[in-house]
Amino acid sequence: MKIGFIGLGIMGRPMAKNLLKAGHELVVFDRSSEPVEDVVKFGNSKAVKAEKIQDVAKGFNYAAELAACKERYA
Repeated sequence: MKIGFIGLGIMGRPMAKNLLKAGHELVVFDRSSEPVEDVVKFGNSKAVKAEKIQDVAKGFNYAAELAACKERYA
């Protein structure tokens, strides 16, 4: 399953990594670049960085978001 994932903080980063371990493909976005780089590196070719928050929801089966991103980028 392809999943768009927004927010890689204390809870989001481990959740994203567990989805990758389960074999899902992710497109990830966060306000900070470090957690995005960490998840992309962890996922090898199964995780990619979204350039814009809007790109996360394009063409995916599911998009997960955290309130902090929604408030800042809405």
